[in-house]
Amino acid sequence: MDRKEDIMYYDFQGWPVYKKTLKEVLEELGATTDNGVIGFSINSPVLNVYPKVLHDDGMAYGVDPRYITEAYFDDENGYINIFAEPEREDEKENE
Repeated sequence: MDRKEDIMYYDFQGWPVYKKTLKEVLEELGATTDNGVIGFSINSPVLNVYPKVLHDDGMAYGVDPRYITEAYFDDENGYINIFAEPEREDEKENE
């Protein structure tokens, strides 16, 4: 929604970086609203993708990619927790 109170910081070019609501994230991924319900068609290819959480290393060398391993909504406190871990090639070799 790009509200002033949602600004997290300003990037190196001076542009504001905003935190996003779940609704905004879903809309950016292609979700649509129909009769007051936001979602995707059951056949949407986005539903079969493993989302990556990317963390900039801060030195312009790259990102630290991680896959979501757990997520839950804490309705009582009003937040969503998402846990992410890097894919470990050494673990895959032991399979």
